[in-house]
Amino acid sequence: MARLPTDAGVVWFKAPGPEVAAEGSIVLMLREVAPELLPEVIAHDAKHGWLLTRDGGMRLREYAPDERQLAVWERLLPAYAELQQRAAPLVSGLLAAGVPSFESAGLLDATRQVLDEVGRRDGATDPAYAALLRSGLGLLEHLVSRLAAAGIPDSIQHDDLHDGNVLVDGSESDVSPRLTVFDWGDACIAHPFHTLVVTLRSLAYRLGLEPDASELQRLRDAYLEAWTSYGSRAALVDAADASRRTGTLQRALAWRRLLASTQPDHARQEDDPVAAGIRGFLADRPWGAWK
Repeated sequence: MARLPTDAGVVWFKAPGPEVAAEGSIVLMLREVAPELLPEVIAHDAKHGWLLTRDGGMRLREYAPDERQLAVWERLLPAYAELQQRAAPLVSGLLAAGVPSFESAGLLDATRQVLDEVGRRDGATDPAYAALLRSGLGLLEHLVSRLAAAGIPDSIQHDDLHDGNVLVDGSESDVSPRLTVFDWGDACIAHPFHTLVVTLRSLAYRLGLEPDASELQRLRDAYLEAWTSYGSRAALVDAADASRRTGTLQRALAWRRLLASTQPDHARQEDDPVAAGIRGFLADRPWGAWK
């Protein structure tokens, strides 16, 4: 991404790689339903995926590097949830534009596909990698059924929503500065609650919070409050609890897709983010666990 000063103010130019080339289309489509949360687009080259946007302010991690972030997230997460609800009817168009699909109903099939692909390859680490997946198939089927029971439609899922991908346009004295969510390159179609996996994990890391800290639960509840038309608080909390694990697995599968396109022969070692995500799924780690 390049920062370009102009007579009309700062603009940003982004030329994404082929694996995230749908980002410009995502931003344009989401601006149709929630322009207040999306960057202002000056130009978009669909053929190359190039995107030119106006400056949206300071990154949240510089604007509020400490616990003051919590108030910003408490305001942003419900607004982001409303964006996801408005975007649900756009799913077919987003998929046609090349947005990856990790839809809830397809997670089981996607996991089985990974098993088949791993099983056909040679390599000392592959059997252990496959065993991690296979041991979780029954659990995954149960969790997916819990998500389906809640009736929350799949929608856009940023999958990398943290304080480095939120812009704040305003001074510290502003009560309601403009917030912009950017860098949609990792976005996918999935259960919307999966967003919380990365958001709460990164926030816990940034602020030194313990897993399942009261601050994290408060933000989870602020996000769920925007979904109350879909069910009771108890039902939403249950769905969020299931999504905490399915979202961890979905993130691992997304990493696998990215690595397959950029590093086809990446070694599966202890620090492999794919295997680490699968272990996190099996271990039932609480909200915000990042170690």
